[in-house]
Amino acid sequence: MTIELDFPEFPFEEPPGWIKCAQKPWNGVLVVVDHIRFTAGDTVTFDVTVRSDPDGQTLAAQTQGVVTVTADTTSVSCTIPWDGVLDAVTEGSIIVFYTRTPADGSAPSTSQEAIAQYSRRQPGGTVDASTSRLFGHPHPGTLSFLATEDGQPVISAWNVP
Repeated sequence: MTIELDFPEFPFEEPPGWIKCAQKPWNGVLVVVDHIRFTAGDTVTFDVTVRSDPDGQTLAAQTQGVVTVTADTTSVSCTIPWDGVLDAVTEGSIIVFYTRTPADGSAPSTSQEAIAQYSRRQPGGTVDASTSRLFGHPHPGTLSFLATEDGQPVISAWNVP
């Protein structure tokens, strides 16, 4: 397939080119395709790759999101899931492209790739507590994770033998 379509966008990048804790990736990361004429019945397949390095060399996770267009529109979106995809790495990159398969049976077309750097690290190097399924590794008799919420310390888990 030849590349014929413009790249998808990460509308909540901040700063541009980055997805960080402020975007709450544990709720998923939105990817949007705008300014393309989609018609009812078109299928848009988002191919997502998460790499564990900023250069995009080491594969950590892959997934596809398939959207069937239900009405004529110029915008289609997909949310990259947390479980099994974004939770696969602490830092790295997210690469997305999409393929549009027209309802009229004409040939599918593919987009350019969009890439965003991805990090769950807070300033100072700690991993955001909200992004850890277990809120740190539990060790009997120890504090499992200390985090902050609204600038106040919060004990997320405490194990007592």
